[in-house]
Formats: sequence, structure tokens, C-alpha cells
Amino acid sequence: MKKLIMTVVAFVSMTSLARAQARRGGGGEDELDAMIGGRVGVDNSPGGGLVGTEYAHRLSQQTWFDLQLDMTFGGTRDCFVDRAGFVDCGMYGGQSLDLIAGVKWKFQTRNERLVPFAKVGGGLAFLFFPGPDNDGIAPVVRGGGGVKYFVLPTLGVGGEMSATLGPGFYGCGPNCTVSDLFFAFNILASVEFDF
Repeated sequence: MKKLIMTVVAFVSMTSLARAQARRGGGGEDELDAMIGGRVGVDNSPGGGLVGTEYAHRLSQQTWFDLQLDMTFGGTRDCFVDRAGFVDCGMYGGQSLDLIAGVKWKFQTRNERLVPFAKVGGGLAFLFFPGPDNDGIAPVVRGGGGVKYFVLPTLGVGGEMSATLGPGFYGCGPNCTVSDLFFAFNILASVEFDF
């Protein structure tokens, strides 16, 4: 019985402190997101299921330094070599690992639980296709936005959309490299924890 009472007291204390902190301007100085969704690859870009994580640190009331790590897992059974020598796996093929750093802006609304945001960043996308010597790398920029609804002062759920693009450098066999546009759309659902 003592454990139950202590647990209830601790929970009530934490939620009270979190609400007081939310009234002062946010849930905390840092946030951690877990994301799941999909990517549509355009023009020789990997696509498929997408999982990711995001860490952000508050710089000001609305501005956050943002780090993202995304992994795309597409199918590989419909791949073929096109006339230019690329391995084309369609819009939902290939794999990628994206490392992005940038800035996120969170906007205030009349409803303090509803938080729209926009973000922009740059980084590298590591591209993996089936077969030997077909992998690539792309320096990319990403822009997007979305909305979160905070069910608790420090726990939000929501979604976002973004576009990623840049020049892609792809292998086309031994001692062969070609460049082409890397371009993809991401659609994600996410859970955010502020601390």
C-alpha cells in the first residue's frame, strides 16, 4: 500500500511541476522524438518504410537546434539496371541512412497543447541499393513542418511532412560513378518527449 501511495504522490508531483513549467514557456530545454512513416523516392532515390529519431535543444523560446537520424527500408525485388547504368528499384526500393542537422521553429497558438512547427536542415544521405558497386551518397537539404498535440505537458503526438533533395553520387559498377538528383518526400507520425 505504501508503494502505491508513494507512486501516486510522485506522479501528481511530477505532473504539477510539468504543468507549472509548461506555463513558463515549454516542457523543457531538450526534446526526443521517435518517428515512423514512409518515404516516396523520386528519380533514383530510395523509398519505403521509414523509422527515425530526433533530438532538439532549445536555443530560444521558439528556436531549437535539431538533429535527425532516419533509416529507410525499401524493397529490392523489382530492381533493374536502366540505360544509364543505374540500378532502379522504383519509388519504394533501396535503403538509406540520413544524418541531418538544422533548426526547428515551434509556433505558439491559442491552444497551448497544439504546437505547429517548421524545420530546415542539411546533412548526408547514405544510399544503399542491391548488387555490387551501386551504393551512393548525397549531400542534402531538408525542409518540412508539422504539428504536435501535447496530451501531457511533456508528451506530444503528431505528424509531419518533409522533402529532402540534393545531388546524389551513385556507383554504376567498378571504377564508375555518376551523379543524379536525390529527391524524396517523407510522411511521418511521431511521439515527442520534452525534458
